[in-house]
Amino acid sequence: MSLNVRSIYHYYHNGKIKGYQDKETVTIFIFILNPFKNKNEDNLENKVVLYARVSSNENKNNLESQLERLRLFAIVKGYQIVK
Repeated sequence: MSLNVRSIYHYYHNGKIKGYQDKETVTIFIFILNPFKNKNEDNLENKVVLYARVSSNENKNNLESQLERLRLFAIVKGYQIVK
């Protein structure tokens, strides 16, 4: 499934998808459960992929600090980082 960033924002704020919004950065983390999970597959519910981006090359230095915050958040919540 692919969603536009604006769609995610609206779905989250309308209660259509579950997630968490960081108060400092206003970043929205959504919780995705795989409805097609096979019983023989690994448990995917605690696995996450970290994604960070910057708006311009001038902010490129902020990318690593964003990833570090995401890593810490995932560790605190007990998620296994896949990528």
